[in-house]
Amino acid sequence: MNFSKSYIAGLLIDSYIYMPRPLKEQVLGHIALKLCQNSSIKEQIFNPELETKDDLSPEQVRVQWERSMKKGSMRIVKTLFLPQILQEQLVDLIRSMALQLLIFSGKWKDLFNIPCNSTADLWLSTDWIENRLYERKIAERIMEDEKFPPDQRYRIACLYCLEKFVSHLWNQLSPEIKENFIGEDTTFYKSDVVYTWSEFLHDSESFESKEDFFFSIFKVAACERQADAFIYAWENFGEDLKRRTATVILNHEVNYKQLKERKIQVLPFKETLNIQLPWSSGQGDIFCYLRMLFRKLKIPGWEAKQKNCEPVIKYLLQWPQENIFNSDICNVSE
Repeated sequence: MNFSKSYIAGLLIDSYIYMPRPLKEQVLGHIALKLCQNSSIKEQIFNPELETKDDLSPEQVRVQWERSMKKGSMRIVKTLFLPQILQEQLVDLIRSMALQLLIFSGKWKDLFNIPCNSTADLWLSTDWIENRLYERKIAERIMEDEKFPPDQRYRIACLYCLEKFVSHLWNQLSPEIKENFIGEDTTFYKSDVVYTWSEFLHDSESFESKEDFFFSIFKVAACERQADAFIYAWENFGEDLKRRTATVILNHEVNYKQLKERKIQVLPFKETLNIQLPWSSGQGDIFCYLRMLFRKLKIPGWEAKQKNCEPVIKYLLQWPQENIFNSDICNVSE
């Protein structure tokens, strides 16, 4: 049997992240989620005890966070009287989920100005699928929550392309706030996805057609690594535009190195410290979604491109199980 890189990559991409897991992993994942909702572990995730030296680098903060996280979660896990090997697997799962929650919290603070003490409590166990956090489910749930002002919910609805809420929330905004969303004031931050939605709602005739609007969302979502907006736009393309766009993309070289880029963000509750984190999974999701579509649409040249899919394998097997103490942890053998 052929176990080449392209063969393995094909299997992974065909299942597109939703790879069925053994029952044991499913049970451990469920336990890990419950433990992440424990107040003690939640404190370890968002407000760990660190050495608050002013000269700590983001990588040093990450190392201390990892140590604090492992120590705190192991202390809780040991009370479950599980075999040692299951305890270690459970701690690894908690770490993986904690990283996702930390990235989610920082992202929503940066993009929507929602404080970390709110995002720490926003998620539910039902927002996870196969041990991955699906932010769109959280976004949908808070659309009618008036604790969040309309302009905040509007930003969220745009970024996750919650179409049935976008127009309604836009109509609740004051003329001054609407002007901020479509204006060029750089002090009023908005992502390009939000700006594109706002431009369309303000004057739909500024786009040649509805499909032109979807294509604009598609392009800015790809640049901003917003997988939900990217997929939303693609699913609204006509068949001809899908094939033309896929062919153009396939003929461009992908910067695979970006799949492994790390990000720096402020540590929640300790705003004098920055922490180094892996990027959220948005770009990898976009990459894998495209490769799945190339196969489905039978775009000429896909087979040749598949031979160079090692970065896909590394990405899918690695994220976010990045070992900060060993940067070569994700090396994949020939």
